[in-house]
Amino acid sequence: MKPGLPLVIFLSCLAFLSCEKNLDMEADYPIDSFYFNSFERSSDTVGWYGIYENSIVEEAPKLGGRYSLVVSGGCIVPHAYYQFATLTEDCNLILKCWGKNLSNGGSLSLYMEDHPDRVHISVSEASWTKYISEDTLHCAAGSVLVLELNSGGIISSAMLVDQIEITEVD
Repeated sequence: MKPGLPLVIFLSCLAFLSCEKNLDMEADYPIDSFYFNSFERSSDTVGWYGIYENSIVEEAPKLGGRYSLVVSGGCIVPHAYYQFATLTEDCNLILKCWGKNLSNGGSLSLYMEDHPDRVHISVSEASWTKYISEDTLHCAAGSVLVLELNSGGIISSAMLVDQIEITEVD
Protein backbone atom coordinates (compact mmCIF):
# COMPACT_ATOMS: atom_id res chain seq x y z
CA MET A 1 0.00 0.00 0.00
CA LYS A 2 1.33 3.43 -0.88
CA PRO A 3 2.11 5.65 2.13
CA GLY A 4 -0.22 8.50 0.98
CA LEU A 5 -3.27 6.30 0.36
CA PRO A 6 -4.28 5.90 4.05
CA LEU A 7 -4.16 9.69 4.43
CA VAL A 8 -6.41 10.19 1.38
CA ILE A 9 -8.89 7.60 2.71
CA PHE A 10 -8.86 9.20 6.16
CA LEU A 11 -9.45 12.72 4.77
CA SER A 12 -12.24 11.47 2.51
CA CYS A 13 -14.00 9.81 5.46
CA LEU A 14 -13.53 12.91 7.59
CA ALA A 15 -15.03 15.14 4.87
CA PHE A 16 -18.01 12.80 4.51
CA LEU A 17 -18.66 12.61 8.26
CA SER A 18 -18.39 16.37 8.74
CA CYS A 19 -21.28 17.09 6.38
CA GLU A 20 -24.00 18.35 8.70
CA LYS A 21 -27.51 17.10 8.18
CA ASN A 22 -30.40 19.39 9.12
CA LEU A 23 -32.21 17.17 11.59
CA ASP A 24 -34.61 19.95 12.67
CA MET A 25 -35.98 20.29 9.17
CA GLU A 26 -36.42 16.53 8.85
CA ALA A 27 -38.30 16.44 12.15
CA ASP A 28 -40.67 19.22 11.03
CA TYR A 29 -41.26 17.84 7.52
CA PRO A 30 -41.57 14.07 7.49
CA ILE A 31 -40.80 12.08 4.40
CA ASP A 32 -44.33 10.66 4.37
CA SER A 33 -45.98 14.03 3.61
CA PHE A 34 -48.76 13.93 1.03
CA TYR A 35 -47.21 17.07 -0.55
CA PHE A 36 -44.28 19.34 0.29
CA ASN A 37 -42.83 22.32 -1.58
CA SER A 38 -40.21 24.86 -0.58
CA PHE A 39 -39.84 26.54 -4.00
CA GLU A 40 -36.07 26.10 -4.14
CA ARG A 41 -35.84 24.94 -7.78
CA SER A 42 -37.60 26.06 -10.94
CA SER A 43 -39.04 22.53 -11.17
CA ASP A 44 -40.96 23.24 -7.90
CA THR A 45 -43.38 25.42 -9.88
CA VAL A 46 -44.27 22.75 -12.47
CA GLY A 47 -48.00 22.09 -12.40
CA TRP A 48 -48.82 25.34 -10.61
CA TYR A 49 -51.10 27.88 -12.29
CA GLY A 50 -50.51 31.60 -11.67
CA ILE A 51 -46.85 31.24 -10.65
CA TYR A 52 -44.41 32.97 -12.94
CA GLU A 53 -40.62 33.38 -13.02
CA ASN A 54 -40.76 36.52 -10.85
CA SER A 55 -42.99 34.77 -8.27
CA ILE A 56 -39.98 33.14 -6.59
CA VAL A 57 -38.04 35.57 -4.37
CA GLU A 58 -34.83 35.27 -2.40
CA GLU A 59 -36.23 35.31 1.12
CA ALA A 60 -37.18 32.41 3.36
CA PRO A 61 -37.77 31.51 7.01
CA LYS A 62 -34.91 30.14 9.08
CA LEU A 63 -34.16 26.59 7.89
CA GLY A 64 -36.43 27.23 4.92
CA GLY A 65 -33.83 27.19 2.21
CA ARG A 66 -33.13 30.31 0.20
CA TYR A 67 -36.33 31.08 -1.70
CA SER A 68 -40.06 31.46 -1.14
CA LEU A 69 -43.14 32.21 -3.20
CA VAL A 70 -44.65 35.70 -3.34
CA VAL A 71 -48.40 35.80 -3.94
CA SER A 72 -50.19 38.98 -4.95
CA GLY A 73 -53.02 39.56 -7.36
CA GLY A 74 -56.07 41.42 -8.51
CA CYS A 75 -59.78 40.75 -8.36
CA ILE A 76 -59.71 37.48 -10.29
CA VAL A 77 -58.96 34.60 -7.93
CA PRO A 78 -57.33 32.22 -7.30
CA HIS A 79 -53.97 33.93 -7.71
CA ALA A 80 -52.11 30.62 -7.70
CA TYR A 81 -53.32 27.04 -7.46
CA TYR A 82 -52.21 23.45 -7.80
CA GLN A 83 -54.55 20.62 -8.79
CA PHE A 84 -53.61 17.11 -7.66
CA ALA A 85 -54.30 13.82 -9.41
CA THR A 86 -57.49 11.97 -8.48
CA LEU A 87 -57.22 10.36 -5.05
CA THR A 88 -57.14 6.58 -5.03
CA GLU A 89 -57.94 6.20 -1.30
CA ASP A 90 -59.85 8.03 1.43
CA CYS A 91 -57.65 10.23 3.61
CA ASN A 92 -57.68 12.98 6.22
CA LEU A 93 -55.39 15.93 5.55
CA ILE A 94 -54.09 19.02 7.31
CA LEU A 95 -52.31 21.98 5.73
CA LYS A 96 -49.11 23.59 7.03
CA CYS A 97 -46.84 26.37 5.80
CA TRP A 98 -44.56 29.20 6.76
CA GLY A 99 -46.00 32.58 5.81
CA LYS A 100 -45.18 36.26 5.98
CA ASN A 101 -47.66 39.10 5.50
CA LEU A 102 -46.14 41.77 3.23
CA SER A 103 -49.29 43.89 2.93
CA ASN A 104 -52.77 42.90 4.17
CA GLY A 105 -51.88 39.19 4.17
CA GLY A 106 -53.42 36.37 2.22
CA SER A 107 -54.63 32.80 2.50
CA LEU A 108 -54.10 29.17 1.56
CA SER A 109 -57.04 26.78 1.11
CA LEU A 110 -57.15 23.06 0.46
CA TYR A 111 -60.39 21.57 -0.82
CA MET A 112 -61.95 18.93 -3.03
CA GLU A 113 -63.32 20.08 -6.38
CA ASP A 114 -67.12 20.39 -6.33
CA HIS A 115 -67.29 20.09 -2.54
CA PRO A 116 -67.77 22.90 0.02
CA ASP A 117 -65.49 21.50 2.78
CA ARG A 118 -62.01 23.02 3.03
CA VAL A 119 -59.13 23.70 5.38
CA HIS A 120 -57.89 27.25 5.48
CA ILE A 121 -54.87 29.23 6.67
CA SER A 122 -54.83 33.04 6.93
CA VAL A 123 -51.36 34.57 6.69
CA SER A 124 -51.52 37.63 8.93
CA GLU A 125 -48.19 38.05 10.76
CA ALA A 126 -45.55 40.48 9.42
CA SER A 127 -42.70 38.12 10.38
CA TRP A 128 -42.17 34.53 9.27
CA THR A 129 -44.70 32.41 11.15
CA LYS A 130 -45.50 28.70 10.99
CA TYR A 131 -49.19 28.09 10.32
CA ILE A 132 -51.18 24.85 10.69
CA SER A 133 -54.81 24.47 9.66
CA GLU A 134 -57.15 24.19 12.62
CA ASP A 135 -59.39 21.68 10.87
CA THR A 136 -58.84 18.40 9.07
CA LEU A 137 -60.13 17.80 5.55
CA HIS A 138 -61.69 14.38 4.95
CA CYS A 139 -61.18 13.42 1.31
CA ALA A 140 -62.96 10.58 -0.44
CA ALA A 141 -61.34 8.32 -3.00
CA GLY A 142 -62.10 9.62 -6.49
CA SER A 143 -61.89 13.25 -5.37
CA VAL A 144 -59.62 15.84 -6.95
CA LEU A 145 -57.79 18.07 -4.45
CA VAL A 146 -56.97 21.72 -5.11
CA LEU A 147 -54.48 23.88 -3.18
CA GLU A 148 -55.33 27.56 -3.67
CA LEU A 149 -53.32 30.68 -2.70
CA ASN A 150 -54.82 34.17 -2.65
CA SER A 151 -53.54 37.58 -1.68
CA GLY A 152 -55.15 40.76 -2.92
CA GLY A 153 -58.27 41.64 -4.78
CA ILE A 154 -60.13 44.93 -4.55
CA ILE A 155 -57.60 45.96 -1.88
CA SER A 156 -53.98 45.32 -2.86
CA SER A 157 -52.10 42.76 -0.79
CA ALA A 158 -49.08 40.46 -0.83
CA MET A 159 -47.69 37.54 1.15
CA LEU A 160 -44.74 35.17 1.09
CA VAL A 161 -45.23 31.42 1.59
CA ASP A 162 -42.69 28.66 1.97
CA GLN A 163 -42.50 25.02 2.97
CA ILE A 164 -46.10 24.26 2.09
CA GLU A 165 -46.94 20.82 3.43
CA ILE A 166 -50.03 18.65 3.24
CA THR A 167 -49.89 15.85 5.79
CA GLU A 168 -52.13 12.81 6.19
CA VAL A 169 -53.44 12.33 9.74
CA ASP A 170 -55.54 9.63 11.45
